[in-house]
Amino acid sequence: MKIVVWFFSTLVVLLIAAVVAVPMLLPLDRLVQEVQREVKSSLGRELSLTDPSVSVFPTLMVSLHDVTLASPAGFKDDLISVGSVDIDVAWSSVWQGELAVNRFTLSDLTLHLTTLQNGDTNWVMGSGQQASGNNEALVIPASVDVALNNVALTNATVVIENAATDSVTRVEDINVTIDMGSLDSDLSVKGKLTMLGEALSASITLNKARGLLAGESTQVSLLFEGYKNRIDFKGNVVDMGQRINGQLTLGDVDLVPLLGGEVAADSGQSSTASAGWSDEPIDLSGLIGPDVDLQVSMHSLATPWVNTGELQTGVVLQGGNLTMDVSKFVAYGGEGSGVFRIDANQSTTRSNFDLRGIDIQPLLKDLVEIDKLLGSGDVNFAINAKLNSMRDIMQSLGGKASVALADGAVLGFNLAAILKSAQSAIKGDFASVSLDQNFAAAEKTDFSSMSVSFDITKGVMTSRDTQLLSPLIRVTGEGSVDMPQQAVDYMLTSRLVASSVGQGAAGDESGLAIPVSVKGPWADVKVSPKLSGALKEKSKAKVEEVKQEGKQRLQQELDKVIDKNLKDEDKKKLLKGLFSR
Repeated sequence: MKIVVWFFSTLVVLLIAAVVAVPMLLPLDRLVQEVQREVKSSLGRELSLTDPSVSVFPTLMVSLHDVTLASPAGFKDDLISVGSVDIDVAWSSVWQGELAVNRFTLSDLTLHLTTLQNGDTNWVMGSGQQASGNNEALVIPASVDVALNNVALTNATVVIENAATDSVTRVEDINVTIDMGSLDSDLSVKGKLTMLGEALSASITLNKARGLLAGESTQVSLLFEGYKNRIDFKGNVVDMGQRINGQLTLGDVDLVPLLGGEVAADSGQSSTASAGWSDEPIDLSGLIGPDVDLQVSMHSLATPWVNTGELQTGVVLQGGNLTMDVSKFVAYGGEGSGVFRIDANQSTTRSNFDLRGIDIQPLLKDLVEIDKLLGSGDVNFAINAKLNSMRDIMQSLGGKASVALADGAVLGFNLAAILKSAQSAIKGDFASVSLDQNFAAAEKTDFSSMSVSFDITKGVMTSRDTQLLSPLIRVTGEGSVDMPQQAVDYMLTSRLVASSVGQGAAGDESGLAIPVSVKGPWADVKVSPKLSGALKEKSKAKVEEVKQEGKQRLQQELDKVIDKNLKDEDKKKLLKGLFSR
């Protein structure tokens, strides 16, 4: 944070001032008062310290104790407090225009970041902070050099307190070491800390700090370990961290806190709520920052909408526009590839993916909170949406999608049983008829194959080519799935196959088509056959059957008359006369 940089800068000012003051024999107390006055003027904060001391032989040593930078009025804790500061600088480097630090130790530092009930914070500095907000390059003349040896932060603590949410987070046991032979050699930073009971460690190596400060491209390597995870980055930083490129290797990545929302819980029941989609805003501000161009590989990825296993992708982030060009990912029992885009400035997303061998139930549950479809196969989609909230996503969803599954089931109703009841009703057997059914967890309609494609407009997914095949039933259909209203309206044309020996089986029931309505909110879907359509088809079939039977009987009677009343020679003449016309 900038306030920490200012604090350390103040300590450096004290060091330089001491170097200047000693030859000039200026009183140390007067020097401290001048620095305190300058801090008060520029930051509006009180700087205090006790027992300053300076030793000039054999090296320049400065010691400070109980150093504090106060919070504004209304805050109970100081913003920064340091138990002791010890600085040791070689005199020889000072006379040569260089600064060789033999030791710079800050012990028992506490950074207390506080937010009050009204939203006021103790780290906002007003004009001082705004003036320091620019990442301007710092060109250091080649004749000036700095060496850092035994630079350490020991036993530091960060306390983050929010009175509005009644929360307190502590980061403890912070220990950091910094080593740099010169501005033209590697800068090494290593650190450890404890957060939420977990030990974390990190190390950073920068090539040529002079070039980094000047805004030049600087090689950087970073290694982080903690939370059963590992982050390994090797690349380049340009313009004081405003541009980053390289290779990033990650473990398990959770983007839910960054993108907002929650990962869908793994339960046996539908996760849809009667209240509908959430209106909680999705915060994309975390995507507005440095420009990034990375090749990323990770063990797994969690987002508010979809989760994956192993993933390899290019990541480009520029001006709040994120593009993930996924060359391979393993997810939901299958794999796939595609492109995922987010425009954080406009709060929109565009994606197109091809998924192969995917287990459909967990995918739909994570993506749109539907868990009524089982099976594995291929899923293809090209969609777009607004990202202001989950409700906004569903109301603005557009694009196309297609699904082809094998060996699955539709949970909630047994279509074969419904069709048998319908056919019993048509035959006049009403003893075992049960036509209208609600979704029931124990019921399901198995299928050998299923295919469907959707056109999506304002969250409504419309299909005209739904097809489902199984050894017992043949289904075609059309209808819509209304994502914003969490409702379905489908009309299926179903044919019951008499035999269960296979999809090619035929029987006396296979020719009758029965329309079946699937309609209602997801929480209360009704499944019922429409018998009027089935009866019309049955009547037409019966009329045709009677006509054919009448023709056959008429032909049989004519044959009898001819055989009884005509001789063979007469038959020949009659037939000859009939066919010679």
